[in-house]
Amino acid sequence: MKSYDSLSTFPDVAAALEKINSAPNLTPVIFSNGQKSMVENSVIRSMDLGPQANVFADIITVDDVQKFKPTPEVYQYLAKRVGKQPHQYKDIWLVSGNPFDITGSKNAGLNAAWVDRSGLGWRDGLIEDGVPTVSSQRLDELMIKIEDHVKGKWT
Repeated sequence: MKSYDSLSTFPDVAAALEKINSAPNLTPVIFSNGQKSMVENSVIRSMDLGPQANVFADIITVDDVQKFKPTPEVYQYLAKRVGKQPHQYKDIWLVSGNPFDITGSKNAGLNAAWVDRSGLGWRDGLIEDGVPTVSSQRLDELMIKIEDHVKGKWT
């Protein structure tokens, strides 16, 4: 568990976080299956992420739901925590490198941005509408694709 307190980021993360931080209409949060205290420690103690931890408005975990991703209830909980009603779920962008998170968020009605680090393309066909809304190998490029998708208006 101590290794989680010294995680490093990919080289493209800093530029992506700068872009996110400069977007006034965004409310970025960390959303995790981990326990809140563990995730907080990991973010704060990370040499790479710690200095940029203030970019995130909140750390939301599934602790209160007592279910794990990709269960729809956890994404509904996320939406509630960020102040969105069901008709506003498409205003939420879940960004992940985990296919289960992409399919889970899409199944719950959210937009999903997939960080395809391997560059092999989307291969999960479990859910008919489970294909990522946008994808890229780099997080900084993914942020541009999201912005293009919403036509320059961060939501």
